[in-house]
Amino acid sequence: MAGAVSVTTTYTYNEQNRLISTVKQSENETVTEKYGFNNNGNTVSKTKETVKPVDANDTGNFNLSKAGTSITNEITYYQFDVWNQLAKIV
Repeated sequence: MAGAVSVTTTYTYNEQNRLISTVKQSENETVTEKYGFNNNGNTVSKTKETVKPVDANDTGNFNLSKAGTSITNEITYYQFDVWNQLAKIV
């Protein structure tokens, strides 16, 4: 199939069998998502990091942390009330 992109996803679980990270790799991009939990087992944070090659023709503003790559990060927090119910996503 012309133009098809192969993506490999790796899943990592902790001792309680909770998903703690995923890594999706393609030819030009790696996306890593990590999950944090509270003592009740609720997901309280999700961090997403995307690493991909920098476009040599891009003259806009961007941050470089490694030569030849561009990294973006997104963080989501989950807050629970006293009844252990999801109350807010930040």
